[in-house]
Amino acid sequence: MNFGEDAWLLVLDSFGTILDSRCYGGDQREGFNKIITTANGGYACIGICEEDGFDVSGTHGATDMWLVQLDSNLQILWQHAYGGTMLESGYDLLQLDDGGFVLTGQSHLANGDITANYGERDFWIIRTDSLGNIVWQYSYGGPSFDQPYFIKKWGTRFVAGGYLYQPGSGISGYHALDEAWLLVVDENGNPLWNRCYGGSGSEFLSDGIVLADGNLLMVGYSSSNDGDLSSNAGSTDGWLMIIDTTGAVVQCKSIGGPWGEYFSAITPLDNGNYALTGTIGSQLPGSNPVHGSFDIWLAVVDPNFDLVATLCIGGSAYDEGTAVTNTPGSVVIAGISESNDGDLPGNYGYKDGAVSSVSNGLINSVASVGNSIGFEQAGSRLSWTFGSAGNGQAVTELVDLQGRVAARKAWSVFPSGNRIEWLLPDGLASGIYLARISLQGETRTDRAWVRGY
Repeated sequence: MNFGEDAWLLVLDSFGTILDSRCYGGDQREGFNKIITTANGGYACIGICEEDGFDVSGTHGATDMWLVQLDSNLQILWQHAYGGTMLESGYDLLQLDDGGFVLTGQSHLANGDITANYGERDFWIIRTDSLGNIVWQYSYGGPSFDQPYFIKKWGTRFVAGGYLYQPGSGISGYHALDEAWLLVVDENGNPLWNRCYGGSGSEFLSDGIVLADGNLLMVGYSSSNDGDLSSNAGSTDGWLMIIDTTGAVVQCKSIGGPWGEYFSAITPLDNGNYALTGTIGSQLPGSNPVHGSFDIWLAVVDPNFDLVATLCIGGSAYDEGTAVTNTPGSVVIAGISESNDGDLPGNYGYKDGAVSSVSNGLINSVASVGNSIGFEQAGSRLSWTFGSAGNGQAVTELVDLQGRVAARKAWSVFPSGNRIEWLLPDGLASGIYLARISLQGETRTDRAWVRGY
């Protein structure tokens, strides 16, 4: 560990156990916003750095975009700081077939590595060689504060997405307030087109996927029900949108409730659906309750953007999902937590990193939940209502987010009527469970928030 605030990397096994922990930085403030695997078997990280010292060299001004190439053992092979005399930062990156990188972030003034400036902060795209040397760079924006969140290779082009706060010369399609904004450049950094998406409210884009048909699927948040959007549930909604290669909207949907939601990341699933994460503050149909003010949100949608599964993961404070990936057998979410209870006990300070793994089996079961089981908890006793009178042998189970059976009880004779009284086992952790009752060859499932003892 160095001084000030460091960038931090954790390596976890499939059970969330820490295998390695590394800090990178200098005397001031450093941080990583994105990490990717690279062709050499290592990793590349992008973020922000402030001042030369320890792991940092070549800085320009107040803050710089920082690119760090690591080997497979997390040792620094090389690093580069990009910027001018003011405030630059990096948010996303991708590696090309020749080993070079394309980066996106914010630029402030036209000096140092930056050749143009249009406002307070601009979208900034940099193409480097395999050692991080600048091949070309391009900045563009409106007169105010603009911020990109993602960069994708789109055919032979590169597309950066985020938001734009005010219109300016050459900005296309602006509606109102802060708008979702796309900037498209060719393989040499020459601008091709840009476009705003939104309505009379506020919108932004946080992540995207290039689809097999060449269209671009993007996610973020929306608060409009006009312009490019046709619905809004109250505050901000999680927003999905597909555009074609010309920028025309193909498909668009907002998902949320009255208290505010947004999507921060998306990943494709093996069955053709998509898993998303972000933040949820509303009680949605078919979901377990929100624990606090806002929870980490796991949502699964089908190709028509219909919500097929939704889970709230959190505690009594503010929790946020920022990244999601599909791994063999599970979906893994990374985020930030301020809670010290519920699904996220063990807080170490103001804000902690949080990682949750949710089994694909549980996601599939949640997607088919019929809300046919009622629950009441009084102390350590959990009452289950089956929905119809039972007869014969039965099995009741609580399954955790990893798909493991946390509690199980077999009934040789099903209790009379349709109600089971179950004394919970000692040591059961509080949290979200999938509850299953199997009776007479039929299995019913539902979600339950259980307070452990």
